[in-house]
Amino acid sequence: MTIEISLPKHFDQFVIREWTAEDALQLADIEFDPEVKQYLKLPTISKEEFINHFRPRGWAIAANPGHIVAGMIDMSRFELNPKKRELRILLTKEYRARGFASGAVRFFISRIFGAPWTEGVVAVVHPKNIESIVLFNKLGFIHTGEITTERQVYELSRSQFLNQHGRNSGDTILN
Repeated sequence: MTIEISLPKHFDQFVIREWTAEDALQLADIEFDPEVKQYLKLPTISKEEFINHFRPRGWAIAANPGHIVAGMIDMSRFELNPKKRELRILLTKEYRARGFASGAVRFFISRIFGAPWTEGVVAVVHPKNIESIVLFNKLGFIHTGEITTERQVYELSRSQFLNQHGRNSGDTILN
């Protein structure tokens, strides 16, 4: 069961694309930013080890013009329900509150719900990560519980998505 994501996907201010080897340093700067890192459970490695063993998950969000890596987005099977997909997005401070996150997440949500077997989309968010909570609430996600006190679950079900965007929107939202 796979979800088709045809990339690159161009937006007015950014593009979602595959990673390149040249992106390692820019992604390391994002992942090792103290403000970002406080909300993530990352392995304890050095920035140099991260760059030398560059195996990113997901896709790059690159700013136009210049294709500077502004962040990343990925999805995986949700650990508590394999019929749901978990989205994760990281952006540098410079590119927050500019529509990058909401545009990228909307694009991925539409693709995820394009797969008929998908029951929902999940975001696992640290309770102090207010920017992420605001983003997912704005997109219709509902707080449904917690995995741990530091891992709160926000979900968007297929029925919520269809009610928000119309019954056949999986093919039309942000194409």
